Amino acid sequence: MNRSNMAIIQRSHSANSDYWDCVLIHGNGKSGTKRLLRIFDFSPMTHCRNEPYGLAGSPLQELFTPLRRWIALRDDERLIEEKWDNAVQWCGLRMGGRDRWPPVAKNHHHGLAWYAGLFRLLASRKVRSIAGFIMPSLRRPEWLMPSWMSNQATLSKAILVLKINASPGIAAWVLNHRPRHKVFHIVRHPGAVMHSWSVRLLARMDYDRVRRDNLERLRVISQLRPSWAKRFGDVESMSAEEAEMWFWLFCTETTHQAGLGLDQYSLVLDEHVVQDTVAVAQRLFQACQLPWSRSVETRLLKRAPAWQACTACWRDLLKLDQVSLIERILDRSSIKGWWSENQLVSRIDYSSF
Repeated sequence: MNRSNMAIIQRSHSANSDYWDCVLIHGNGKSGTKRLLRIFDFSPMTHCRNEPYGLAGSPLQELFTPLRRWIALRDDERLIEEKWDNAVQWCGLRMGGRDRWPPVAKNHHHGLAWYAGLFRLLASRKVRSIAGFIMPSLRRPEWLMPSWMSNQATLSKAILVLKINASPGIAAWVLNHRPRHKVFHIVRHPGAVMHSWSVRLLARMDYDRVRRDNLERLRVISQLRPSWAKRFGDVESMSAEEAEMWFWLFCTETTHQAGLGLDQYSLVLDEHVVQDTVAVAQRLFQACQLPWSRSVETRLLKRAPAWQACTACWRDLLKLDQVSLIERILDRSSIKGWWSENQLVSRIDYSSF
């Protein structure tokens, strides 16, 4: 792999013209998925959705709900095959409460509505609730794009970009069964993931509850993937932190192994996005046959300096015992060589849209 940038490993794969074109941004939580979604949102040809499977009533929620489906699909493959394309098409014609309003006018937007700022009004849940008296669908967690906002025929031709988290079972199925779906697998250094997870989640939640939930995930993985049970060792003796990092490693390695050799799979390191934002974005756009423009480049150049300024050596962000944990986890992995010993990583997450 060319570690100076994004690795794209190719193998010829036949495409079925009946499948809905789609881009999946896949990664663990706090891995840089939002940053990647924002980059794609700078194209006027995309329709970007942020974790629609978390919205009540979305057909994707049914497909993502059981934890075991996130880990490995076995008896569920027929259900996914039957419902996946319709669920993706549903998401492609709608927006939801988890989405952020696009930073640029899209090809499917009506120009007058966009420049009048009517889109921003719908960003408010209160405004949607009031407008729901006229358009009841706006009161739902996910709604059809209003005709005054978007041309449905043009929207149906936009490249749908879905951000999904920590679901290697779904990602592997998509890679094997939907060759026209691009999967961009973004990975962040585990030290940066540990820092973000500790600050954003562990510090705000009950430790025992987090540990209990994390151990349960590893138990499910152990049942479905016996080889990983051997790698985990004694799950019951793990701390919440160790169980979190083992889950991170499982998701990262499993998705990467599923994508190796497939032309629709691309591995993207968050550190490369930060270091050379424009070059990585150009490769992403080229992989999806999205036109590159001076406008996109200008927007990225405005953000890149702030991203690059908020970096530090991963070791400086953690306590000594956390550093030892990360080193031990990486030593037992096949991906240690993706980063340098003192890799510079993002000190903060990209959460601002």
